[in-house]
Amino acid sequence: MSESVSSMAGEDNAGPGGAGDDGRAWLEVESDPEEFQKILRKLGAKGVTVQELYGLEDEAIYELTGQVLGMIFLFNYRLVDGEESEDIQNCPSQVWFANQTTNNSCATVAMLNILLNVPGMRFDANGTDILGNLKASTANLIPAERGQVLSDNACIRQIHNSSAREIDALNASLQVQRDHDEWVKISKYRRKSNGTKRKRASSGKTKKPKQDLEDAYHYIAYVPIGRGVWRLDGLLKQPRNLGRFEGDWTALARQNVLARIAEEEDVEYNLMALCASEQQTVVLQSLKNAVSIEKIKQTTLVSSEQVAHHLKSAGIEPLQESELLSVFGITREQLNENQGLADDIVERMKAEDHLKLLRQLITEQNDLKTTFVERLKYDIQTSNGVEDTKEEDLTDATFNIIKALVDAGMIDAKVGRR
Repeated sequence: MSESVSSMAGEDNAGPGGAGDDGRAWLEVESDPEEFQKILRKLGAKGVTVQELYGLEDEAIYELTGQVLGMIFLFNYRLVDGEESEDIQNCPSQVWFANQTTNNSCATVAMLNILLNVPGMRFDANGTDILGNLKASTANLIPAERGQVLSDNACIRQIHNSSAREIDALNASLQVQRDHDEWVKISKYRRKSNGTKRKRASSGKTKKPKQDLEDAYHYIAYVPIGRGVWRLDGLLKQPRNLGRFEGDWTALARQNVLARIAEEEDVEYNLMALCASEQQTVVLQSLKNAVSIEKIKQTTLVSSEQVAHHLKSAGIEPLQESELLSVFGITREQLNENQGLADDIVERMKAEDHLKLLRQLITEQNDLKTTFVERLKYDIQTSNGVEDTKEEDLTDATFNIIKALVDAGMIDAKVGRR
């Protein structure tokens, strides 16, 4: 979106909102899943696909492939959309949320507000963990400060801009210069009027800068975190919890989108979903499974000897840490960082037999391993151009074709003889 909230960080001497510290502009990103996919791939989110949603009905969700990690909503942003009450709660520690502090960055801000809230997600951009480093370095910052760190990240900005046309880059550079000139004028005015008192607004709403009357389209994110669904709008100071979900989390998100669409006639909008690939989906399921198995073994009142005897009699055993790493790439650090994934199993332990639950989880773990290994083999075969079928021998068919051509006098039978 062209309107940013560079003032969110609370610094009157902040630079113009169209660029980072080095003055380079962020360019608009076309609302096209392929463009978003290119950005994600370059950021190192290789196990994530971007898919367009063609409706808000349940059937539209069923057509998506892979686990839905988050949704991105593009719509015409009005002045009223930027209003929030003063009593809204601050961003909780379990939610990674960054404000949009520079123009045109809302597409990448929305994607990162989803990806950095996916438990156990790992990123690899040619050997560099760009997004993991960003999350770690901003863990103790408020949303506005996170947004500023993101805006000043030259690597992420270059990736964001990589699909833009040259004319867009030129226009953005010119706009940055105009923004800079305007910022210089405002800075001079602020220095002159530092001693004057400002009247406090009596409204219970947070005021935003006036927007142009022309359409201003903006991307926001919806993402499940724990058992809640969150609406992450980079132009608002804090994230919004839409409530607790059971089953399909997208139902709450779609309900919120429908409510926004109903506020206007003939509103133009677009919806995309960030989904885990089949392989990545299995990894995320395996992480939750492994954390849940650990939780039962740590908290059950059944002795370890009884647990071992029960599993031996059932002919099953859980994967060891070394196997979790070698098969799924799941580390001890990931297990420790994502203990919240076991919240569901903790609730079930209150009413269900612990040994039965453990047996179910271990059986599921072995099934996930089989699925993952089979999928990995298939991917290796197809990437090498080898399908899991016998290649057809075309020698006889080729001989018969050549013989027919010779008999018809179309080629000389002596050609190629020695």
